[in-house]
Order: sequence, then structure tokens, then C-alpha cells
Amino acid sequence: MDTIANAKLVRAVLYGCAFLIWGVASNALAQGVEEDHTGLTNAEICIKIYNINRPFENCEQLYSSCLSAIAEGEKHINHIMGVVLFSGRCNEMDLEKSKSHFVSGAEAGDAKSDAYLAYMYLFGIAGEADMKKAYQHGIRAAEAGVPRGQFVVGMMYLNGLGVQKDVEKAKSLLEVSAKKGFVQSIKVMSIINKNGTMSFGGSYE
Repeated sequence: MDTIANAKLVRAVLYGCAFLIWGVASNALAQGVEEDHTGLTNAEICIKIYNINRPFENCEQLYSSCLSAIAEGEKHINHIMGVVLFSGRCNEMDLEKSKSHFVSGAEAGDAKSDAYLAYMYLFGIAGEADMKKAYQHGIRAAEAGVPRGQFVVGMMYLNGLGVQKDVEKAKSLLEVSAKKGFVQSIKVMSIINKNGTMSFGGSYE
């Protein structure tokens, strides 16, 4: 019994030390992140928080820095705000606001914003499906090498949605997108390779 009691005591002490160390380290890390932000622009802070925190731990600062950057003319930051609102990563999913940010980003020439808009128009997210707009935004993103855009245009060619059906062109786009790690393209290509084709019938998420 003494051995068991001692083992429990040692374990309790070790757990206590571990939590103490974790708390100190977390506090130090948080302070370090704040210090690292010194001298950075709002756009740089926005991008840094977006890239580091998944899921985000500092959503308030993310929103503040990103929106300030957009107000300062950094229109490409609209893509980040769009993704955050599209995915609900900061416990807020607002597809209408998300789409608005993507529209602003696309107007400023951001291909990633074009890719998300194409995706939303293809699947009728936050509005009616629109194949003309899906292709318009999708082809710009695809030509810029954005995998989501390549997926959208590939699906359109695969199913003849707003364009003449062209399975070979579809497979070429989807293969490139899949090689870049885009999950939906990987799933579609696996089905095509198994069955020879795939019909439009869902979000493929």
C-alpha cells in the first residue's frame, strides 16, 4: 500500500509540475508573440495570426488587424477575412459577409478570392448557383495556379456545367489540383480512376 501511495503522490507532483511548466511556457509564448508584432503593419499581423493559429486563439486581434489592413487599402487581406467567415474558424460563420470579402478581393486581383467565389457560385452557396460567374472566377484562379479554382473548372468540364463537356480537360485540371493536395480533387480523381467518370451531385466535401 505504501508503494502504491508513493506512486500516486509522485504522479500527482509530476502532473502538477507539468501543468505549472505548461502555464509558464504558454504565458511566455503569448508575450513573445505580442513582442513579435512590434513594428509590423496591420496586414503583416493579420497574416501572421492567420497562419499560426489554427484554430485561432486570438480572434479579436485577427479581426482588428485584418479589418484595419483592408481599410488601409490592403485589399488582398479580404481573402483572409473571407476564409475565416466561410469556415467559421473564429466561431462565426457568415457566408454573406464571406462572399462580400471575396468579391472585394477578386476585384483587387486576388486569385484565391476568385477561387472561393467560383466555388460558391458553382455550388450555390450564399445565393443561387451561377455557372457563368463560376467559370469566370474559376478560370482566373485556375490559370493563376490556385487548386480550388482548378477543381471548380475541372468539375464544370467534367459535367458540362456552363461549358462544353470535356473529360480529358477536366481530368487534367483535377489531377493538377489533386497533386497540390486539394482534398475534393483527390476524392473526385479517386472515383474517376475507379469508375471512369463522376457525375455532379453534391459538394464533394
